[in-house]
Amino acid sequence: MKTERRKRFSIQLMLTIGILVAVSVLLISGVLYIYFGKRLDQEFRNQIAARKGQAELILSRRFVQIKRQLQDLSTDNAIRVTLLLDAPAQLQDRLARFYAPVNGLSFYVRKAAAPLVSPTHSEQFVDALLNTPPGELPAPEGETSPLVWWFEIPITSNEARLGTAYVRYDLSGDQELIGRLQQLVLGDILVRTPQGLSSLIGDGAFELDDKVLARASGTAALPLGSGDRRILKLDGYADLYFLFSSEDLVREKLRISLFIGLFTLAVLTFSAGLAIFLGQQMATPLRKMAQKAIYISRGEKNLAFETRPGDYWEIAELSKAFDSMLRNLKAAEEKSRYKELLENVDDAVYLVDIRGRILDANEASYSRLGYSQAEFLALPLPALMAPADAEQVLEALDAAGGRQGRRTVETWHLKADGSPLPVEIKVRPIDYRGERVLLSVARDVSERKEAELALRESEERFRSVVENSHEGFLIIDDTFRVVYANPEFCQVVGYPAQDLKGGDVAKLLTEENLRLVKENFLGSLRGDRVPTHYELDVQRRDGEIRRVTVSATIIKDLTGRQQVVAQVLD
Repeated sequence: MKTERRKRFSIQLMLTIGILVAVSVLLISGVLYIYFGKRLDQEFRNQIAARKGQAELILSRRFVQIKRQLQDLSTDNAIRVTLLLDAPAQLQDRLARFYAPVNGLSFYVRKAAAPLVSPTHSEQFVDALLNTPPGELPAPEGETSPLVWWFEIPITSNEARLGTAYVRYDLSGDQELIGRLQQLVLGDILVRTPQGLSSLIGDGAFELDDKVLARASGTAALPLGSGDRRILKLDGYADLYFLFSSEDLVREKLRISLFIGLFTLAVLTFSAGLAIFLGQQMATPLRKMAQKAIYISRGEKNLAFETRPGDYWEIAELSKAFDSMLRNLKAAEEKSRYKELLENVDDAVYLVDIRGRILDANEASYSRLGYSQAEFLALPLPALMAPADAEQVLEALDAAGGRQGRRTVETWHLKADGSPLPVEIKVRPIDYRGERVLLSVARDVSERKEAELALRESEERFRSVVENSHEGFLIIDDTFRVVYANPEFCQVVGYPAQDLKGGDVAKLLTEENLRLVKENFLGSLRGDRVPTHYELDVQRRDGEIRRVTVSATIIKDLTGRQQVVAQVLD
C-alpha cells in the first residue's frame, strides 16, 4: 500500500522563514539605500547652493560698496570746487589723498567738455577711457586683466554737470575680497579667460570647450574633467563660476553602503538562527493547544484558538473546533449569568445597544408596562421614552470608560395603553457578548412623584394661609437665622422681608430675650419640657421696643434640619 509522503513541518518552517526574512531584509536594505542616497544628494545640493549663494552675496556686497564709494566721490565738495576752478593739480592731490588705488579699485575724474583725466595717464589710456564703451575698458598703460568692471556717475552742482567720475574695478587685484572668499566659501571661484578657466583663489587653470561651458547654469552642476570636481555658474556674473568637489558626498555614500551592508548581514544571520530555532520548535502549536484545553477544563474562558493562512490542516481544524466550542460555552454562561441577574431584581432591567435596540429585558420591564416580551424587545428606545431622553441615555456609550460613562436620567416609560409611567433610569456601559452595550435599571418613581406633588401643594396652601394671616409668622433655622417672615411680622418689626431673610434674629431681640429663645430651642432638642408660649420684647427698625406674645413649634425641613416656627401676636 502506497503511503502519502507529508512535508516535514520543521524543514518547511525553516525554509519559509528564511526566504521571507531574506527577501524582506534585502528589500528594506535597498529601500534604505535609495532613501538615504537621495537624502544625502539633497543635503549636499543644499549645502553647495548655500556656499554658492554666500559667494554671490559677498560679490554683490562688494559691488554695492564700490558704487557707494563712487557716489561719495561724485558728491565730494572738494572735487566740485577743483572742477569749477579748473585746478588739475589740486584735483590730482585730492584723488591721491582720499581715493588712492586699493584692492583693485582705480578712480578717475574728467571735467566736462575737456580731455582732462586725473590722475594723468598715457594718451592711449585717456583715449580708451573717452572712446571705449563700458565693459571694454583696458587696464592703465595698456595692461590686460581677465576680469574688469568700470562704472561712471556725473558730478553736478546745482543741476549743472561739472564732469564725470569713473571707477575701474579689477576683481583679480582685490586681495581683501579674495581673502574673504577663501575664508568663508568652501570652494573656489573660476574666471573665464580666452585660455579656459583660471582660479581666482588658488593657482589652478582648466581647459574647457566654450560649447561645453555654455551648458553651465546656476542650478545644474557641470563636471570639470574626469574627477569629482563640478562647477556652477554664479548668477549675475557672465564669466564667474563656483568650483566644488563631490568627494565628501561619495565618501558619505560609501559609509552608508557599508553600514547597510553590515546591517543586512547581521539580520540575515539572525534570521537564519531564528529559522533553525523555530524548526526545532515545530511541536509548539500542539503543546499550546493542549495547554489551553487544560485551562478550559479548569474554568478559564478568556482564551482564543487562532488560525492563520498556511497552517497545517490538522492544527487549523483543531484550532477551529476548540475556538468554536469555547465561544459557545462563553455565550451560554454569559447569557445564563445575565438572565439570572435580570430576573432576580424588582426594578426594570434591560440591555440596549448603540443603535437603541433592546437586546434583553427582565419580566419587570415589560409586565408593568402591559407589553409581552416580544413586543417589548421589538420597541426602539425612542418609542419607549421621550426621544431627547433616549438620546441622553445612548450618549453614555460615547463617554469615556469607568464611572464617567454612568449617568442617571429621570424620564417616563410609555405603557401599552399610551399612559406614561415616571421612572428614574441608571445606565452604565458593559460588555455583553463581545459588544459594548448599556445596562439600564429603571425604577418606578410614581409614588415619589405623587408625594412631591402633595408636598408642593401643601407648601403652597401653607404659604397662602400665612401670607394672608393677620398674625405674624417667623421661621428661623438652627443657627438662629431668619428663613421666612410673613408680611404681618415685617410690619410689626418695621423691616422689609428681604432685609430679614438670611439675617441674624439677634437684631430683633434684646440680649435677655435672645438668651431665652436659645435656651428654649436647645432644651427642645434635648427633649426637655420648655414653654411653648411666652412674651418677648422685640426691637423695631426705628428703635421702638414692642411687647409681643410668641407661640413656638419645632419642625424639620426636607433635609432633616431643625427649624422654629413662631406665631407672633403684637
